Amino acid sequence: MILLNLRIPLKIFCLIIFVAFNASLVHAEVLVTKLLHDFDTSTNQSHLGSFDIENLGKRPVVLNIIQQDKVDDHALGRVWSNRAWIKLPINQLRLEPRAKKNITFKIQSPNNVKTGTYWSSIYVDPVLPVLLPSKIQSEPGKIKFLIQQKLRYEIQIRTHIGKGEPKLNFSAPKLEKNQSNQKVFGINIKNSGNFHAQTKVSLEVFRANGQRVGLLQGNTRGLYPGAQKRFEVNVAKLPVGQYKALLLATDTKTGRNFGVDVNLNIQP
Repeated sequence: MILLNLRIPLKIFCLIIFVAFNASLVHAEVLVTKLLHDFDTSTNQSHLGSFDIENLGKRPVVLNIIQQDKVDDHALGRVWSNRAWIKLPINQLRLEPRAKKNITFKIQSPNNVKTGTYWSSIYVDPVLPVLLPSKIQSEPGKIKFLIQQKLRYEIQIRTHIGKGEPKLNFSAPKLEKNQSNQKVFGINIKNSGNFHAQTKVSLEVFRANGQRVGLLQGNTRGLYPGAQKRFEVNVAKLPVGQYKALLLATDTKTGRNFGVDVNLNIQP
């Protein structure tokens, strides 16, 4: 063990405390509704969607409205992008205090495209005002910091061309500790299909003699085509012992179940 004897001058310590309690927080009070849009469609079809932007604050705000590809983990975002299909009426908006604006966008799917899920995002990005040094007042002999913070909204646009299902594959099952230091069963799930999967995991647990212990619910995460994520089921309440279990991954949209048998060795 290495011990360090550090002496911090009192003036520096007092300055740190002052800065922490004299930071001003500036942010735009903007609310955006309907952050997820799903369209079941086919080739050469058009659809309309909309979302609301509201200024809840007491000062006008300027907002940039930006289209971007959403690359989800290891998903092939640009291959499966629908960004070019989406037409927005504006790319910047000024909202007066307490004002609300409805933004309607159009999606036109192309003629020649294979079946599957295509996606991209629309970002609502507040433009922060430029604050001149003369506008930032501080007491003589003291330093004042002004922190500007903004909240960027992401609106996901998903188009599902044709009919189909995701294909889920499992890898790297392991008993491990999560960020809260709780014992969990973790497993990687990859979507190797062409359709998005809203994936919910559960673990049906049995004793070695076949007696059913119960059904443990895990987390729910979205998997775009090509994406892989880590899923967890909390097993902290299972007593020490050997168990057999069936891990189920359910696509909540189609109801399709994917399963794999696992062995659990719960130790103290």
